[in-house]
Parts: sequence; structure tokens; C-alpha cells
Amino acid sequence: MAANGTLYFSSARQGGKGSLDIYRSRLVDGKYTEPENLGDGVNTPGPETDPFIAPDESYLLFASQGRPDGLLGGGAVYARGDLYISYQVDGHWTPAKSLGPDINSVFEESNPFVSPDSKYLYFTSERNFTSVPMRRRLNFRELEEKLHGPGNGLGDIYRVEAAGIINAHAP
Repeated sequence: MAANGTLYFSSARQGGKGSLDIYRSRLVDGKYTEPENLGDGVNTPGPETDPFIAPDESYLLFASQGRPDGLLGGGAVYARGDLYISYQVDGHWTPAKSLGPDINSVFEESNPFVSPDSKYLYFTSERNFTSVPMRRRLNFRELEEKLHGPGNGLGDIYRVEAAGIINAHAP
């Protein structure tokens, strides 16, 4: 939700551009308006999900799958989710840009969220301990610990400084 009460959400509404699109509904006189699709700058035939809107609506972070600039997962023939940013300029959304390889990996990234002080970007990733070449083989006990701990590929929360990432793609 933006500071002015406008809601941003992902939906499979009829008439969208893809399987899931991002919409907004403005708060006007205490009531929400009919949802509006954010358009071609944000939405594609693939799914767009997990929107995070800046409080002032200057930028939108979201997850998307199947974009031409998406990273393919570990040799898989299907696209995994990557994180993107679009800026609102003169009332229109700019073409979304990938947050790049410093954030996106060949594994699933999703759920972007910027801290209230705008200092940190949090997101989830399914990257795991086997995504980096291992220096040595693990024994059974070590493998069990890795499989049942952080970085096991089932999704962890990551934190990075937000300013450089958000400003790096600004129009």
C-alpha cells in the first residue's frame, strides 16, 4: 500500500496481459476505485507477482517469470522468478528492468520489500549451498546439516542495501 492508500496487488483478473498482472486501486473519498492494470511497462504474458510500491509511488519492485532477460535456472528449460523495478514518470510506468545478477540468480527470487527507513531491500531466494562450486565433498553428517539449515534451496531471506539498487536503474 502506498502512503496515500493506493493498493497495489497481483491478480488473474480477466482482460489482463498474462496469467498474473499487477494492478492498482486508488483510494478516493474513502472508497477504492476499479482496479487498473499497470500496463505494458510492468506486465507481460508471464506472471508478475509480489509487488512492493514505494510509499510515494515513485518505483515498484516485483517478481516476474519468463521475461527474455530472466536468468534460466541451473540449465532448466523454464524460467525462474527474478526481481524487477519500474519507475513512475509523469504518471506512466517505465519498462521494467531486471535487478541484475547481484540480486537475481539462476534460482527463484521473489517477495521484494524495502524497509520503512528505505535502507534495506529484503527478498527471498531459493539459492542453495550447491549453487557455488564446493571446495570439497561433504560427509553424510555435513550434508544433513546443509540440507536442514539455511541455504538449503527451500527459500531464505536476504538483505542488501537498497539505495544503490534502486538508484542504479532510475531513468
